[in-house]
Amino acid sequence: MGSDTAITKTTRFGGRPLEYSLRRQRRADLKITVHPDLSIEVCAPEHRSDSEVEDKVLAKGAWIVQQQLRFETLHPLPSPKQYVSGESFRYLGRQYRLRVVSGAEPRVVLRRPFLVVEHRQRANRSLIERMVQTWYRARAEAMLPRYVDRAQATYPSLRSHAGPVRMRRMSKRWGSCTRRGVITLNPDLMRASPACIEYVIVHELCHLHEMNHGRAFHRLLSELMPDWQQRRARLNRSM
Repeated sequence: MGSDTAITKTTRFGGRPLEYSLRRQRRADLKITVHPDLSIEVCAPEHRSDSEVEDKVLAKGAWIVQQQLRFETLHPLPSPKQYVSGESFRYLGRQYRLRVVSGAEPRVVLRRPFLVVEHRQRANRSLIERMVQTWYRARAEAMLPRYVDRAQATYPSLRSHAGPVRMRRMSKRWGSCTRRGVITLNPDLMRASPACIEYVIVHELCHLHEMNHGRAFHRLLSELMPDWQQRRARLNRSM
C-alpha cells in the first residue's frame, strides 16, 4: 500500500546538489514537480527502487535546474533574517524596521515604524530571533481564532466549523484542515495583510466541505471569495 509520508533524498547534477522529497504512491508513472519555493517533489510508483528514482531525477536534472532558476527570477526567495537593527519585518501587511536596544526587562513591542526588541544581550542574535518568533506566535494565538470566527460570521455556509484552531510553524504551508475540523495555522500569517489572512482561513474552512483541491473545492472557494486568486498572488508576493 502506498504511503503519503515523504523521505528526503539528495543527489548531485553537474556539481549542484538536488534535494528532493520522495513519496511512494499507487501510480503507474513517476512524477517530478518543482515548486515555487524551489523544493523538488517526486511521486514514484511503489515498485521503483531508490536508484531508479535517482536515475530519473538525474535524467530530468537540466529541466529541474531550469525550473528552479525560472522561479528564482520570478519570485526571489527572501534572504534569511539576521535579526539585527535595520532589518524589515512585516506585521499585518505593514513593514516595520527592527530596532534592538538594551533593556532591563526583555520584551518586544510595536512602536511605529519600528518593531522594538529590548534585552540586555542585544548582540545575541539567536535570543533575539526566539523573542521575535515568540512574539509573532503570541499575536497569532490571540488574533487568528478571531479571524476564523469573523470568517464564519461573514460566510454562513462555513459556520459548521467546531474544531480547535491551532498554531504551528510550517516551512511550506500557511494552514491545514483535518476531517475532524482541526484547523492549523502558521503563526507567520501575522506578517500578511488582513485580506490575505482571510483568504487562507476561508480556504481551510472550505476543506470542511471538500477535503481535496478538486473542481468542487475551487468552485466553492470562488463562490465565497471571487478574488481569492488575487489575494493568493498578493500573499505570495509579499512574503
